[in-house]
Amino acid sequence: MMAGEIVPSEMSFAQWIEEVDLGDLADEAGELAEVAPYLKYVVGAYRWYRSFRARQFLRSLSSATQSFTSEQRQKFEQVIKSDIGSELLADYAEKVLRTSSRTAIAALALLYADVDDVTYSREFKRATMIALEGISEDRIDAFVELSQVDEFIPDKNLPNVPYPVAVANDKLIAALSPEARELLESPELRITIISDLIRRGLLMPDFASARLGDGGVGMTFGITQQTARLRSVILHARQLLSE
Repeated sequence: MMAGEIVPSEMSFAQWIEEVDLGDLADEAGELAEVAPYLKYVVGAYRWYRSFRARQFLRSLSSATQSFTSEQRQKFEQVIKSDIGSELLADYAEKVLRTSSRTAIAALALLYADVDDVTYSREFKRATMIALEGISEDRIDAFVELSQVDEFIPDKNLPNVPYPVAVANDKLIAALSPEARELLESPELRITIISDLIRRGLLMPDFASARLGDGGVGMTFGITQQTARLRSVILHARQLLSE
């Protein structure tokens, strides 16, 4: 198998690695050649997962454009073949190769397919690309669950609050799906995951400096219209994957 060749979709990593030419990998790695027993697997895994993620993006892109009219398809093909379209596609591909989540990869395909910015604005696309870069599927799962909560902290003394804020304490976590409960049950992991979602802009930070309350270790987070739009993209992406 030649360097850079796309792995057939039906071939597992275990099957593919048996066909990898060790001499080719050693030449690529240069100074790493002395660790040949492990080099084959390290570089092989890197290549395999890169091609796997690229295939996921291409399949999702195909699904996203399936309902295009002939006019829309012609416009899409013109854009993707243009210098600007190719440069933008390279930006998306870079994000795809850094992201392990199949859902996030499908979401990026949805955004790129909207070449006329009719469904999503350019600003929203940029924000979403940043939010999804390098994200894992369990983070996506946590976001989908937390972004649909409807139990918010009352802000009676704070009129005109920018957005509602919830607290992910033991009570709220208990109301989530079994998978989300298991993921967020540990206070340490709960704080880590929600902090990461806030850093990405998927959830919003608490606009109040401090909160008082009970119910176990809680992590506050806000939900805005942007959160709802991001959740809609995620759910649409999962629908593409299920088709």
